[in-house]
Amino acid sequence: PTLELAGQIGDVCKKMLHHCPRISVTFATRGQQVPRGATEQIIIGTPGTVNDWIRKKAFDPKKITVFVLDEADVMISQQGHQDQSVRIQKMLPAKTQVMLFSATYDQPVMEFANRIVHDAVCITLKRQEESLDNIKQLYVEVM
Repeated sequence: PTLELAGQIGDVCKKMLHHCPRISVTFATRGQQVPRGATEQIIIGTPGTVNDWIRKKAFDPKKITVFVLDEADVMISQQGHQDQSVRIQKMLPAKTQVMLFSATYDQPVMEFANRIVHDAVCITLKRQEESLDNIKQLYVEVM
């Protein structure tokens, strides 16, 4: 995501993690110190900084189990983000679950999605189903 979106996602994530004290989060965004051996379970970042952290061995991309690209339409409209997102995805284990989210899924977004996720399952909503009243958030602690 963009720097602003990463901040918004992080704010929501921290609120949800209030209920899960054993899970920690860090931000791989411009201006953040590159950690040595990040131990957080969740890393929220922009594609360029995530690539930088991988290059500097801040964390091992082979340990990523879920890779989420929010605002996939933005990722493809900004060529640098698209290339960097593909670069990250290529470093992940084959079994990594990859999820893309976008408000618009036009042809360029679908082509990008097919490059990143083979045999993808697409879930689309009709405009009238997009209301936040239809969305419930919950957490389940798995031990």
